[in-house]
Amino acid sequence: MKLFQPTKRTNIVFSSGTLCVSIPPRRSWAWLSIEIVALAAIVITAYVLWPITSSLLHALFVGVIVTDCLSALYRLSVTQSIQFDSLYIAKCKDFRGWERRSRYKVEDCAELEWSTGTEHSPAGLNCKVRLRTIKLFEDLSETESIEILTALQKYLPEVAQKVCSYPQSREHFLSLNIGGQK
Repeated sequence: MKLFQPTKRTNIVFSSGTLCVSIPPRRSWAWLSIEIVALAAIVITAYVLWPITSSLLHALFVGVIVTDCLSALYRLSVTQSIQFDSLYIAKCKDFRGWERRSRYKVEDCAELEWSTGTEHSPAGLNCKVRLRTIKLFEDLSETESIEILTALQKYLPEVAQKVCSYPQSREHFLSLNIGGQK
């Protein structure tokens, strides 16, 4: 259903040997309205039940309301960006001027690929850095991932070859075909 899909707003810019990909905050209007209605229901319930509930439930109501408001503000305000150059991949999340940046050497990165969302994590662009897997972009569609990988291949082919490759160790496994012989 298109109503519940977030709008597509991927910005890809190549300048001075650096490929910059940024995704401003986005949210589907249908999910946002459902979230507002749910928050309003919690506020109304808290207001109606306030005189007859204990102080423990007061703290619980206030905690749920504050947490929900802060999480909605965070989701609607975070801009994700990645910068690819010949030496580093820089991942950045910007929340209203507060920036969290991580840099990874291109030589340490491999297996850059789009992964489908699961119950516990949204779909996104993943990359293996040495032994751990990091999520470069969260809540990213497959078509947006293809656009990013295509731009990377077009503008920085040597970086794309390094980060999109799989380790050579997979090719050296010996298949014994034990179950197939009679």
